[in-house]
Amino acid sequence: MEKQNGNGTTFDGRILTDGELTRLVSAEMIKMGFVPSLKGFPCMRELVLLALKEQKVDKLMKMYDTVAEKFGTKGESLERNARTLVSKSYYHDEGFANLYGYFGLRVTYTPPTVGQILALFTEYMAAVLFDKNFAF
Repeated sequence: MEKQNGNGTTFDGRILTDGELTRLVSAEMIKMGFVPSLKGFPCMRELVLLALKEQKVDKLMKMYDTVAEKFGTKGESLERNARTLVSKSYYHDEGFANLYGYFGLRVTYTPPTVGQILALFTEYMAAVLFDKNFAF
């Protein structure tokens, strides 16, 4: 696993296209407990891709607005969809047990915030893709 360079993201020695990176993030989101049938799934995926590109989860409302523009909606609507995704995914099957387990955390009775789960999952993806931690 290698780092991002000027030509794109490399993974296992080859450059990933944007589509391949999107599919990889989607697959890992499903593996970690996100419910793909919910409206917030593509929104959260884009938030993760933006956070990976920026190498930080900062100013969440600004990130919502940036991603919402891509979907032709408002940041508030995207935030609601992301909150619904996190809440419903948390209570679905094993919830985020795999993601929490990766960090040695225990699942609690209260779902995390969008910012918390976004930071955790982006940190996980940074480790998978770049073999490094962003330390959000």
